[in-house]
Amino acid sequence: MAVLKNLNGQLIRDSDRINGLLQIWRSRLHSLKESHHAGLLSDTAKLDRWRNSPGLEVSTWGQRLLQDLALWSEEAWCEPLTIQPGSPRLLSFWEQQHHSHFHSGPEIIMILRGNCTYSLEVAQHGTLELWLEPGDVLQIGSFLSHRLNLGPLLELQAVRCFTSQDGWISHQGSKISQPYP
Repeated sequence: MAVLKNLNGQLIRDSDRINGLLQIWRSRLHSLKESHHAGLLSDTAKLDRWRNSPGLEVSTWGQRLLQDLALWSEEAWCEPLTIQPGSPRLLSFWEQQHHSHFHSGPEIIMILRGNCTYSLEVAQHGTLELWLEPGDVLQIGSFLSHRLNLGPLLELQAVRCFTSQDGWISHQGSKISQPYP
């Protein structure tokens, strides 16, 4: 069982619930099987659904992803994210996430409620738009530029996980800013 911490290094109190969610994810792992997306998503970004959907098969990448989570040192840096209409955080969220950015490490987002679109800037193929709904899990590779747009209801509840405490920091442009010594 992973020890889940928030971005400030504090233990997440409902880690049992999140670990339960990961157990559900592990037991119902499926991957999107479409020839168009298969090549684009192979190494840069991966989409998974735990809902029962026809035409989906158990995925080996999802099993590797869970192993990767365990190998991150048994600590996952997680950020619970709740956005809803009228939320004071809605404007700051929009300003941060609406612009293309990347992270120095991989990002995993699990959608719990609401919906959103992730735009992934896949170098040779332009931009790939992924519509995410409750039950969807997306892994975004290191240094892959992306942006998140909320769905029409402006509501989203999700959990974002990163490999390190500073992995969540978003960067714009082509260089990672250097911290002060």
